[in-house]
Amino acid sequence: MTRPPIFLVGAQRSGTTALAHAISQAVNSQTGGTFTVNGKLWYLLDRWLDASDLEARHLRTDEIIHALRRRPAQGAGSAEWLARAESALRVAAGEVGAGVWSPDQDGVLGLRRWLAHSIAGSQYWGDKYNEYLLHMPELEQTFPDARWIMVYRHPGEVSASMLAWAGDRPYNPVSAEHAEAKWVAWNRRWLEARSRIERHRWVEVDYADLCDGAGSKLLADITDLDLSTALAQFSSRRPRPDDAMIGPEARLIWDQLSGSDRS
Repeated sequence: MTRPPIFLVGAQRSGTTALAHAISQAVNSQTGGTFTVNGKLWYLLDRWLDASDLEARHLRTDEIIHALRRRPAQGAGSAEWLARAESALRVAAGEVGAGVWSPDQDGVLGLRRWLAHSIAGSQYWGDKYNEYLLHMPELEQTFPDARWIMVYRHPGEVSASMLAWAGDRPYNPVSAEHAEAKWVAWNRRWLEARSRIERHRWVEVDYADLCDGAGSKLLADITDLDLSTALAQFSSRRPRPDDAMIGPEARLIWDQLSGSDRS
């Protein structure tokens, strides 16, 4: 039986990658499992595996593997994880061609879960990929027992970090207005999803708390890991921007995430 995974999500530039590496180290050393950083397999499968693919008996394994290799997953044990994923995907392509999986939603979910079991077995496993926020309903359906970690960061800090982000990222916002709008869109996806997920299966962590040395107990409860050493890599942050500088939509979502509107 495949162990329920842990998914780490959050808007880009919210500190998810640093936390993911900390979790990856702890998972590998404490459980022998694999927590990948930007593995993105389940994002790709949502794009490349649906009932029409099964009906056509044609799983584009080559495209999926190419995407996995283009920017390979990081984290402890990620190279071995990629090898297992490639092997499982090649077997899956053959089974799809042979009509093993029914061309309907049951077949889609069954194949995705079979892939998870083939790659991870009963080991501890999970992944961080920011874009999972855009596919929450599909992931919830595929892994109904999954645990979720949501990292949130002040929209002013995220906007500034996005605008300073270097590299070939044509999707990156080019103005503070666009950066804040993206922050709103992504964090809203989480707020919509959390109402559907059982309370004991998710936690929200403020990036500022991680930088201030807090959050270890909260994360330990959801992960069953000792993260105190791994979280030591987080350093103190600069003062948080003034809330008055953010727009009304961002302020509303920020209040929901930070808890100021909770009773």
